[in-house]
Amino acid sequence: MSPHQQQYYQHVLATLNQVFLTQSAEVEQAAALFAECVKANGIIHGFGSGHSFAAAVELAGRAGGLVNTKAIDQFYGPTGWFDSLKGIGDIFSGLLDLRESDCFVIISNSGTKPLHVELARKVKERGLKLVVITRYSGESTPTSESIRDYADVILDNGCPSGDCTLSMDNGNIMTGPVSSLSAAFIINNVVIRCIEMLLEQGIAPPVMRSINLPGGKEYNDMLMSQYKERVFTL
Repeated sequence: MSPHQQQYYQHVLATLNQVFLTQSAEVEQAAALFAECVKANGIIHGFGSGHSFAAAVELAGRAGGLVNTKAIDQFYGPTGWFDSLKGIGDIFSGLLDLRESDCFVIISNSGTKPLHVELARKVKERGLKLVVITRYSGESTPTSESIRDYADVILDNGCPSGDCTLSMDNGNIMTGPVSSLSAAFIINNVVIRCIEMLLEQGIAPPVMRSINLPGGKEYNDMLMSQYKERVFTL
């Protein structure tokens, strides 16, 4: 491994460690919202644009994850995500099947793009619980409207501004992003704690199995039957 690769490895470990040490209360709160959503037969919607969409996919339709999950991918056009167009979130939110028993998760490192902010506002207007995963420096007075303004739970991804952790070529190149790794770590920790909570309450968690193991597909199909009109698998 080169020196830069070694530095990146250390940055990844440091970021995940920061999340682990500082976000336990927030993970607990988010897991409780997930558990209530499961008990109410609601859907947990995940949304992120750009590479944050990877975190939404990490939440939805995967082995070890909850079956009542959906990654929202409708907002992708021929020129990319519409996340910077004002008013688009207000329009698109009306196309989503959202119910008060549902929970909504928005993943965004900046948390200030119009699509994300407008979706967050509309989600709360429609009575859903909102969890956001974002960079949160703890400033008391944000300079612009943010998804944090509407969140029930704010999970800090521990990432730097701009996401990248490595400077190369005398500062002309920034690389080594960590937000996708951090978001996946956070989401899986929330799901794990949610499963624990349901078990503690004597409720069988609707956890998907790998379709690559014997009986996995059949088991998942059985779980999916309750939600088949509202979710899909990737």
